[in-house]
Amino acid sequence: MFANKVPPASETAIVSTVSASEHRDVEPPSLALPSSDGGAAGSLRSHLRALILGGSLQPGVVISQVELARSLGVSRTPLREALRMLQEEGLIEAEPNRRARVTRFDPSDLDTVYGCRVMLESLGCVLTVRSFTDDEISLLKNALEAMAEHAESQDVDRWQAAHRDFHRILVGRANDQFGRTIAAYQDRAERYWLMFIRANGSGGLSMRDAEHRAIYEAASRRDAAETASLLARHLSRTALTLMAQLAPEHEPLTVRTALQFVSGRSPDLI
Repeated sequence: MFANKVPPASETAIVSTVSASEHRDVEPPSLALPSSDGGAAGSLRSHLRALILGGSLQPGVVISQVELARSLGVSRTPLREALRMLQEEGLIEAEPNRRARVTRFDPSDLDTVYGCRVMLESLGCVLTVRSFTDDEISLLKNALEAMAEHAESQDVDRWQAAHRDFHRILVGRANDQFGRTIAAYQDRAERYWLMFIRANGSGGLSMRDAEHRAIYEAASRRDAAETASLLARHLSRTALTLMAQLAPEHEPLTVRTALQFVSGRSPDLI
């Protein structure tokens, strides 16, 4: 089963496992917490989240709170809270009386995350776009142009930030609780997108340019129904692309059903 022996006190606060029958120690990533971040749970959550999404903490890696707290130079109280927040995002999994680990890749989770995004963001988009202001349209255009710029320079981090802005502007009028729910699924989806980029290179950043442009054009006309339909198909196609790369044997039934429910279209049309 999975390795559970943690190396002695050092920056090696993790062990990676390859499979149930094979395991190997890995060179530990740099876990150092930037000094400007301090030790608050929110800063720790952001730092660890970046390590997970960036691939420094690989899926299946076991986390010792004692060793990780020592490596980061923080107390265990804010670290426990940070890990709890990451668990809510689906990036960390933990069971009572067992060490936490970075969530392993699960194609069913990818399917669920994107299926929920199709449903929730379509509704959030309708609530938002029908009353878009000129300023919001300008912000959406800025995000679109920033994505194009950073795709050309192959700057993954800045592209991802602009992409996040683009999608969150489209649902910006969802109320606080609804908006937080959407944001949580968007955050979980980032992990799968970055796995795809690491496997295929940053050239994949521009693969959905035309879809983003069409979504912007519909939103700039304040055509909420068309924008939501385009957004649902965009998310569904993204999910199918990721699934084909990461788990081609898995049928994304949740995504296909969500698209059919939202748009009334046959799922074969995506």
